[in-house]
Amino acid sequence: MSSPLVRRARGLLLRLARTRVAAGVVGIVLVAFSSGLLLCEFSWESWVSDGFGLVTGGTGMALVITAISGRQPDWVE
Repeated sequence: MSSPLVRRARGLLLRLARTRVAAGVVGIVLVAFSSGLLLCEFSWESWVSDGFGLVTGGTGMALVITAISGRQPDWVE
């Protein structure tokens, strides 16, 4: 069972991926944020921030790819 907060976040992400412009903008922002975490040295960095940077970078790239290619069907008949 998942909490209502997790379900709301998932729904928000799915609605975001349906809109190409919004997916592209948010994806680029997430990739820029994770690149900043990767390239700059901060005194507060730990394994948590490294993992957060990986997750945000992967999500951002997925949104950018979705914005470029558009929605694809799950299967081809």
